[in-house]
Amino acid sequence: MEASIVPLVAETKTENNSIWQQKDIAAGKCLYGFFEFQYGLDKRSNEPFCNLTGASKLNILRFVGESGYRKRYLEGSNNYILILERDNKIEPVTIDLIRIAVFNNLLKHREVTITYKKSWKFKADLLQTIYLKNQDQIFNKNFLELLPECTTPELKDTKETAYFPFQNGIISVTKDGFSFIDYPDLQNLNMCVWLSHILQREYRHTDVLQPGEFEKFINNISNHEESRIRAFKSALGYLQHNHNGSHMGYAVFFYDQKPTDSKNPQGGTGKGVITQSLSYQRETPRIDGKHFKSDDRFRFQAVNATSQIVIIDDLAKEVGLEPFFSALTDGFTIEKKHQDSIKLTPENSPKMAFSMNTVINGNGSSHRRRMFVVELSDYYSSKIKTGVEHPVEDEHGILFDRFKWTNTDWNTFTRYMLECVQFYLKYDLQPYELINVSQNLLIQTTGEDFANWATEKDFKLGFRYNTKDFFEEYSGRYYGGDPSFRQRTFTNLLGKYADSKGLKRKIETNNSSKTSQFFFISNS
Repeated sequence: MEASIVPLVAETKTENNSIWQQKDIAAGKCLYGFFEFQYGLDKRSNEPFCNLTGASKLNILRFVGESGYRKRYLEGSNNYILILERDNKIEPVTIDLIRIAVFNNLLKHREVTITYKKSWKFKADLLQTIYLKNQDQIFNKNFLELLPECTTPELKDTKETAYFPFQNGIISVTKDGFSFIDYPDLQNLNMCVWLSHILQREYRHTDVLQPGEFEKFINNISNHEESRIRAFKSALGYLQHNHNGSHMGYAVFFYDQKPTDSKNPQGGTGKGVITQSLSYQRETPRIDGKHFKSDDRFRFQAVNATSQIVIIDDLAKEVGLEPFFSALTDGFTIEKKHQDSIKLTPENSPKMAFSMNTVINGNGSSHRRRMFVVELSDYYSSKIKTGVEHPVEDEHGILFDRFKWTNTDWNTFTRYMLECVQFYLKYDLQPYELINVSQNLLIQTTGEDFANWATEKDFKLGFRYNTKDFFEEYSGRYYGGDPSFRQRTFTNLLGKYADSKGLKRKIETNNSSKTSQFFFISNS
């Protein structure tokens, strides 16, 4: 009797008797579960045999696909990532996570019995040994590339609408108001959301008459100035709006208003509270600016394809904005160790916010057209006298306290943040007349002595000043005429003064008198 038509029965014992199974009988071969068996009659003895020959790549691939694992191409890119799709919710996964999930399912196999004329029992230890011996041939990029593709459109922010998924549903925000979407509606709409974008709390939309503690905090750091409050609200709304449109390439900078020396930055104004608030609304990775290296290929490895806002904390002022130009205008290129690089289009790249104790170097047009700046007053930092005070906590309690904040506290905070989005969608970014950014930059790049002297002089645009006279005045006042302080150093300081004001410094020399004059002109 031919082996291919001999009845064959396979059985498995599992912990819960619900293990996935799939049989396929071919000529002398059986694919059962995660394994491949060979069976037949021995040519010499005519005795039946059955051998466990390896792992079944076909069945494992089918199992991985039936478990919800997919590949998903990034929009506008040939790059794809591996994801898990369940109930219209998707999340990125790594090859190792899939490997572990399959192995955990394998552990349910306590025993497999193959019956062909007689029975052969294959114990768990042998099954696991064969599986582990073959797993590297299966769990690799080339093989898993054969997984089915997830093409379900993502529920994404548009120019007019922002979406915020909470545990109890999705809030839609437009310039005109708010609406609610139930998760079952996603299936009817054939849309999906990233699991990492779902905020880990519920939101109940109610009319709030009294401002919450976070709104009071924003009013305080704005010095209760209406123009600055509007700037803060528009900045928070812009960052939360996960759509890169007309303001593609803008980064938001949170600076301290009070002038400070870069060698002794003060802080304590509340910038950390602002960036923390954003992390409770959007997927927000952080980059430690103090250790940021512009030539490090892995400098953006904290960023994911699903990131929505990237926070750069306390960037070293000498780094400047240039290393971020490409990410701001052309999209992020993300390289992680031992992983393929991912290129995000500008439309799908996260926005950037810089929380700075010092003003970033450079004030040219290429910088200004990529920056939206808001200054924090010293409302809280002025109350720090000995260094042990906690003025924010003293006035507001611990903001975002997961133990003490009530549902009302969270709802009030969320309502305000959503209103910021609505404000931005209605009014756009709202710049105001900055108070001390240029003075801060001048102090940081030249020192307090020159900054105070130049501010006192109040140089006029286009007016010519005798270089030697002003050099001798400054050198005599601060250096006692020390010859080691040279005129070239002085003219370099004038150049830094121009940079801080967004101006150009010009120097002209009279050929007959051999005297030089300096003057400043517009940089535009």
